[in-house]
Amino acid sequence: YGNARLSRLVARDEMRRSHPLELIWRVLPDDHTPSHLELRVDTKLLAGLKLELLPPPGSGLPPLAVDWPEADKGWRLAGPVAAVAASAESGGQSLLHLTLGPTAGPGATVPPGAWRVVVRTTLTEPVRITARVQRDDTPPGYRTLGRQSWLDHPFGWDWDEEARGYVAPRGAKDAPGCPVTREGTCVAYAGAENSAEDLAILFVGAARPLTRDPDTGEPFTRHPGAVKASAYSSEGVGHMARPGESFGPTLVALGDDGLALPGKRAAGVVSGSVTRMSGTSMAAPQVARALLGYFLTVPPAEQTAAGERIALTGTADWARPDRRMGQGMLVG
Repeated sequence: YGNARLSRLVARDEMRRSHPLELIWRVLPDDHTPSHLELRVDTKLLAGLKLELLPPPGSGLPPLAVDWPEADKGWRLAGPVAAVAASAESGGQSLLHLTLGPTAGPGATVPPGAWRVVVRTTLTEPVRITARVQRDDTPPGYRTLGRQSWLDHPFGWDWDEEARGYVAPRGAKDAPGCPVTREGTCVAYAGAENSAEDLAILFVGAARPLTRDPDTGEPFTRHPGAVKASAYSSEGVGHMARPGESFGPTLVALGDDGLALPGKRAAGVVSGSVTRMSGTSMAAPQVARALLGYFLTVPPAEQTAAGERIALTGTADWARPDRRMGQGMLVG
């Protein structure tokens, strides 16, 4: 389902004429790859939307100011350094794609730092808008070329009880709210057309065992199987969802052995060796194995969608998924 919950890659807000969307897009130095930011609104609300992109102070570059409906004509800053383009998507959505060139490399580069993004509505209100930064980091084990840009906001640093630090975006229920959010941080194909409702596609989140009750601090003796969603495991949308967005994973499976022991043991590249790997990619194979066990043990004529659900979560009653835990923990 994704591992980007803590990466600060998503923002959503409800704009009004007196309340624009304002974000700081932090582009890192020594990034050899382009950075991409996607903005989406309902196509029928495009009229009167204006975009401003202000380069970092002291960069000497001119700002961009454009009407969103006119952005499909394209805009380029100093050749390959930056560009913007708009396009229509299925589901009545309009996409505006901002691209910044690398901040390092042999060719033209953009200045790293705080790029300020402002979107205003001058006619229609309210207008719901979603901003999403594309993944740009380098997987472990590869030469470091890409560095992940991310979204910042003055109200994006509240107390996170689990992390024990001021690293959480302010919740949507608090005022003034913070558009940067952990909701909707799932992989892009979880929001593809019909995928969220297609029960033939299972999206798996990661969880970890709980050894103590988070409220009382007492050890779990009566419920040794208690689990909690891993902090990094992506979260579905609960507020201001746009059409097609995923509400949560289908279910979760163990992706970590504990808070102090992240990951699961897996086979290493050398014969007889093991390594620890974490993430929802470690949880998903467990669900695949459970499904395979169901298909191998239940005659084809007796296999049903309800039977698959019971084999996975112990119940056939699947309603709207929880943002973090989906329909629950994989049984067994």
